[in-house]
Amino acid sequence: MISIIIPNYNKAKFVEETIYSVTNQTFKDWECIIIDDNSSDTSFDIISNLIIKDSRFKLIKIKKNKGACYCRNMGLKQSIGDYIFFWMLMILFLLTV
Repeated sequence: MISIIIPNYNKAKFVEETIYSVTNQTFKDWECIIIDDNSSDTSFDIISNLIIKDSRFKLIKIKKNKGACYCRNMGLKQSIGDYIFFWMLMILFLLTV
């Protein structure tokens, strides 16, 4: 299993495409942990609505902005995969793994 860890902070512009990029991979044995760093835009709500039907996603909201490194470390602690992939919301994974 691959654990995909995605920190989010005010990236509403990119979340939909990123979620679709994750779900459209040909490799299906993954989990995706998204850590919202207390966003003030609509990204948390967009993510919540997009992942509601896919149990491979976990969404965690931090109550106080702590930064991307904190979010990655939190995701790492929550992960159960044999491999870890850190993903940035503004980068789309165009190749399939």
